[in-house]
Formats: sequence, structure tokens, C-alpha cells
Amino acid sequence: MTIFEGWRFCPRCAHELEPRERGHLVCPSCGASYWANSAPAVQGVLERDGRILLGRRAIEPRIGHWDLPGGFLEEGEEALDGLRREFKEETGLDVEPADWLGAFMDPYDNYFVLGLTWIVHAEGEPRAAGLGLIQQPDVPVAAGGQVHGDALAIGRDLRCPDNTGQLAGRSDWPPGPIDPVTLNDGI
Repeated sequence: MTIFEGWRFCPRCAHELEPRERGHLVCPSCGASYWANSAPAVQGVLERDGRILLGRRAIEPRIGHWDLPGGFLEEGEEALDGLRREFKEETGLDVEPADWLGAFMDPYDNYFVLGLTWIVHAEGEPRAAGLGLIQQPDVPVAAGGQVHGDALAIGRDLRCPDNTGQLAGRSDWPPGPIDPVTLNDGI
């Protein structure tokens, strides 16, 4: 499914749309073009004493899954400004990016997200609902800020509907307990 699934009419003039090459629709009446671009988002990996800060999603898609703190960029927003804003909104923390981790494609409902990911540092304690610190000594961030293995496995498709901390389809993750910062409403 793509973001254009079910699109038949131009949102500007209501004329029937014509498909072009992959991910492109055109209105022959008003000339509007629509592209199925990936949505830009930002996220951060905050490590504390060998544990990674994750938030449990309270809304779809992926309600009940653990996710890295972050979110979508606003129109015209610089990526690092968006990272700071989203982290503050979701955790109450003022973060500073320390190291670039990478850009990762992630299916999200009926479209794709381009997740721009940084290792971040922050002072103080998180103050928001639905956060947990996950012990994962072999995967996320080791001393010195080096990333080992698939660091985004901690932020993708993590399901914890019964507070067991088990990764969907895997019984071996995480190897340690989840220390709830708070586990009420989620992000």
C-alpha cells in the first residue's frame, strides 16, 4: 500500500487524477502534481548506564510498541531543530546530538518514513509518560558512543503489550529488565 492508495480525485479541483511513473499522480485539469515521497522524521538514541531510553506508543500505527523518542519534521524545519523539539516534547529533556547514527527507511502505516537518527546526550531525568530504560548491553551504544550491531532494532517493531519487554517474534530480547521511568499513557 502506498500513500496514494485510494486517491482518485485532485484535492485542488476535484478532477480525476492520472497515474504517471511510480509514486506520481497528475491532474490534467489544473496541472497539480503529487509525489509519494518518504516523510522525514528524526529520532535519538539516549544511553544511560548501558540502558537505552525508549517510549511506548500510545497511538497507531504500532500501538504498544517501543520506539526511539522522535517524530516528524515540520515543514521547513531543520533536522537538528526538529530532533531537539521532538525529544523535548516526548521526554522533557533538552538534548544535544553527539554522533550521527544514520538514515533508515521504516514502513509507517500506508507510507514510508526516512528516519534521521543521532546518538544524543542530555542532562537530567526524563519526565514524560510511557518511557522506559532498556538494558541491552550488546546492541545499542557501548562506552565511547560506538554503535554495535543493528542499533535500530531497539527502535523498530518492539512490542510490549503485557510489560514483558519481549520483542515481537523474539523471546531473547531484551536480555535485561525494563526500568520504567513511567509507563502510563505512552507517546
